[in-house]
Amino acid sequence: MNNNENIELLNLDENTKQLDINVENLGSSSTDRSILVNDEQSINNSTNEKPAMYENESNLNKSTIAKYMLSCALLIVCLGGSLSLYNRSKINNSQYVENSSVNYQVCLKNNNYYKSKCLNEGTEYITSLTDSIRVDFNYNGVYQEKIEKDYSYYVKSSIIVTPSEENDRELYKKTTKLTKIESNKINGNVINIVQSVEVPFAKSSLHAQKYINEYSLIGDSKLLVALVIKDTKGETEVASLNIPLNKLTYSITKNELKNSVNQYETKSNNLLKYVFLILTIALGIATIIVAYKLLDYIKKNRSFVSKYNYELKKILDTYDRVIVTLTDTTTIVNENEIYDVQTFLELLDVRDTIDKPILYHKASETKAEFYVQDIDKTYLFTMKEADFTSK
Repeated sequence: MNNNENIELLNLDENTKQLDINVENLGSSSTDRSILVNDEQSINNSTNEKPAMYENESNLNKSTIAKYMLSCALLIVCLGGSLSLYNRSKINNSQYVENSSVNYQVCLKNNNYYKSKCLNEGTEYITSLTDSIRVDFNYNGVYQEKIEKDYSYYVKSSIIVTPSEENDRELYKKTTKLTKIESNKINGNVINIVQSVEVPFAKSSLHAQKYINEYSLIGDSKLLVALVIKDTKGETEVASLNIPLNKLTYSITKNELKNSVNQYETKSNNLLKYVFLILTIALGIATIIVAYKLLDYIKKNRSFVSKYNYELKKILDTYDRVIVTLTDTTTIVNENEIYDVQTFLELLDVRDTIDKPILYHKASETKAEFYVQDIDKTYLFTMKEADFTSK
């Protein structure tokens, strides 16, 4: 063997040794083994850590929304109560009880049959013998609270002609005040009115019959006599008599009040009214503000935070087979050169090229980091909640 052949064998041995050293160094890299060991340990914990993260974030969102909704509900209840109290303070309603009675006597024309000038009530009377009717009205109103108000009263009579006794349509009506209007003022809780009047029955009957005869009508006529009370609400008939006019004989019907219960408005407490008004307005504004904040939170939560969590969860679930979750970043080789990638898909391409796992680390509640490590390079994709605020 010549010298050239010896040199070639020597070079071949050196190359073989160098190759063995490189292979040994490649297989025994402490850094790579550390990464793989940590990857295996982390991947076992990844399944349990991810649901807990989403559950905590979901509970946080639900808790915030629940607080807003509870606050809004309480404000609405308080607003309703305040509005109800304001309405009560603005218009106070109390009750009053009315009772009225009417008594009468039928006074006759001169005749040869009745010794008494006037007949008592509750019997049948002859129309042609009746001259007038003496009527006594009595009204009593008892209020629940002391009141101050003006009122007036008088007695009126109305001649009414209708087509028939069963028909209420009026062909003719003539109303006359039988007494002058009396004005009074109540400063307490009781109103009492006593009024007497003489009703010209014969004159009223003649007037109604003349109308019927003049127009050749077959109709019915009656005389209504009523005590009228007038106040700010208007006029009210509190007691009356219904007296037929064009019959041979007649009987009189009474209309009276017996413990009639009614509502009336009392003066409100202006100070209390204004307090409830201001409280109602303040609660209304607070309700609107809380409702707006609730809607704004839901909108932001859906468009930003939830989208970030949704995209992160989708990545972790979809690529769970190739992702290893790290509890910290101590296994990342700090002296490696860092290459930032723009999207997760680009990082996935790197992983497929060098056949290394993707390392996931939750840096904070709003930031996630994904690594792929080569021997002397580290590829990093950072995902932040802020990235979704403009999407």
